[in-house]
Order: sequence, then C-alpha cells, then structure tokens
Amino acid sequence: MVDYSKWDRMDFSDSDNDKDAESHHAPRVTSLSSPGRVTIGTDGSVEIGQSALPPNNSRVTADVSSVSKSEKAHDLHLSTEENAKKKQRLLQWQTNLTHNGGQHHTTIQTEENTEITLPIYWSQDRYAITFRLGFPPLLFPSKSIRVRVTGALNYKDRFSAVGSGAMSGYKAGDGQDDSAFGAIEIVSLATDKSETLLLSGKLPRPVYLNQGEDEIGFDIEDNIAADIESNNTKFVTIVLPKAVPMEGMIIWWERPLLGFPTIDVSLINDRNNSMERVMSVEEYNASMDRKQSAKTKGESSKKEAFAKAWRDAHEKFREKVKTREPQDINVDD
Repeated sequence: MVDYSKWDRMDFSDSDNDKDAESHHAPRVTSLSSPGRVTIGTDGSVEIGQSALPPNNSRVTADVSSVSKSEKAHDLHLSTEENAKKKQRLLQWQTNLTHNGGQHHTTIQTEENTEITLPIYWSQDRYAITFRLGFPPLLFPSKSIRVRVTGALNYKDRFSAVGSGAMSGYKAGDGQDDSAFGAIEIVSLATDKSETLLLSGKLPRPVYLNQGEDEIGFDIEDNIAADIESNNTKFVTIVLPKAVPMEGMIIWWERPLLGFPTIDVSLINDRNNSMERVMSVEEYNASMDRKQSAKTKGESSKKEAFAKAWRDAHEKFREKVKTREPQDINVDD
C-alpha cells in the first residue's frame, strides 16, 4: 500500500503571507554610489556616511592624466632627439657640399623676365671635382635638365694632360687672360625644344671621361639643405674626374670654373692627412723647373769633367813623348 501520510506533514501555505515576518530578520542592503564610510557601534548600530577620499573616477582621471603627461614628455624627448639628429645630418650634408671647395651662385632670367638666383656648391678630393647646381623643379622639371661637358680627355689620356688650356682650343673669353681646358653647360629643355640656360662656364683644369663612356653624366639629387622659403629643392650633380700630367700626381683645384672665387689650396686639410706628396699645378711646374735646372747643371758638370779629363790625358801624353829618345828602325829591303 502507498503511504500518503507524508503529504499530511507538508506546508502548502503561501510564502507571501510570511513576508513581513521574514523581512524583519532579512539584512538591510545599502548601495553606495560614491566612496562612503561605514561605522559599527559597540551596541551593533551601523552608521553610513560619506568618505573623505576622492571618488574612484577622480583617481582614474588623475592616473590617466599622469600617464598622458608621461607619454607627452617621452614623445617630446624623442622629438627633441630626432630634431638633434636631423640637425646633425643637415650640418654634415652642408659640410660635404663644400669639402675642400666652396660655394657661389648664379643669376638667370626666365621667360617671364624674372630673375632667379641659383646656389652653387663644389667639393673635391684627390681624384675628382663634385659640382652641384641648385634649381627649382617647379620651374624646371628634373626630366628637362641636360648637361653638356666638352673638352674632356679620353680615359687613356688621363695621366698625360700636359700643355696649357690654349692648346685645347678653349679660351676663357670675357677679357680674362686664363685659358680653359673645356666647358660646361647646364640647360632646361622645354617641350617645344627651346632651352633655358641655367649655367655656362669654362674649366680651369683638364678632366677626362670614365672608362667606356663617351660623355660625362650627371645625377639629380634632393637638396636637403634648402631653406623652407627656397624653391631650389633639387641639385644637378656632376662629377668631373681630374686629369693629371703623370700617374700618381695630385692636383688641387683653386676653383671649379673660371670666374669663380678661388680658395687657398694650402689650407686643404686632406693635404696633411697623407704621406704622399700632393701639389698644385704651380707647385708642380716649379718642381719641374728645379728638376730641369738640376739636370742641366748635372749634365754641364759631367761635360766639364769629361773635357778636363781629356785635356789632362793629352797633357800627360805630350809630356811622355817629350822624354822619349829616338830609336832607329831597320827595315829590310
């Protein structure tokens, strides 16, 4: 049989009827929307008040602000360091532009009759001249630039550049007495084939063509030294190999083109950084004159010594003949 007595012991009353009784013993819950202070007394009483600490969101804001300031300081440090590196690179670039050389400028006139000043930088080492002409690409696009270098010697003649500039067929002109060894022209070629002359000049020293080439080339470079207000943001760069009278000789140029300001080659630092003897054209000519003079004197001394020895030998022979007694010589018939 089934025992139904367990159902008699179950309570089927509504729990809502005991709500008031249970709520009397239920804990009181207080939600704090901001930092608060809870004080429990000795008698069990609870006191809830506002905390003296700043709200949590204020502390978060302060922390974020602190981090933001730290990041800004870090970014400022990086920016300052980067600017210092840029200035250092710019200074190095500007130094390289005129290393063992100098700077100049030229003024041209555009089709609109506007005068434009173009900067010129030149540098040199023992073997070549590097010539740079600044220009505004907005007026003269890079692809329109043309460079013509005439009078350059062949590669095989690079160590036999003797004679004066007059022998090369080029004269400086404009009332100048200096003779030239060639010429440079830099032009901008328009779409209608017309040309705008950017620079024209005569070479004061001989140059030569690189091996396997029939002309001296050029490059277009960015002018990182250009001022913010300057439009000359590009360079036409030409490298001119130096031709010399003999192999192993080094000639320092006083200027890249006739009519340019000259530099004092005796102040070039690279001249003192090598064990080899380096000299300018004037020094070389003076040295050759001294060698020729010494050679002439040496040859003259040798001739005089030979003549003296010849005279002494004849004198001794004559003295010997004087003391010799005549002797009869029998000749059989």
